[in-house]
Amino acid sequence: MHLGHRHRDAAGEAGDAQEREQGVGRQAERPFRVPLYPLTPIVFVAAALLIVVNTIVVKPAQSAIGVGFALLGIPAYRVWRARSR
Repeated sequence: MHLGHRHRDAAGEAGDAQEREQGVGRQAERPFRVPLYPLTPIVFVAAALLIVVNTIVVKPAQSAIGVGFALLGIPAYRVWRARSR
């Protein structure tokens, strides 16, 4: 696994998202259209929520540990952000 490649991909995706948010390329031709567009992301989000809720119900202790680790990312992000300024 080459970590630098993943960072480059993530940076590229972030740049693409920023361009979309700013309206750059709105008139560009789209090479691919998502089938059943409005329904596809809705189904994905619903399935993801069902998996999360099921995990919390079935394994609450392990879920709490996972949420705790995720919440540890908030202070880590703030420290990282403060150092980059």
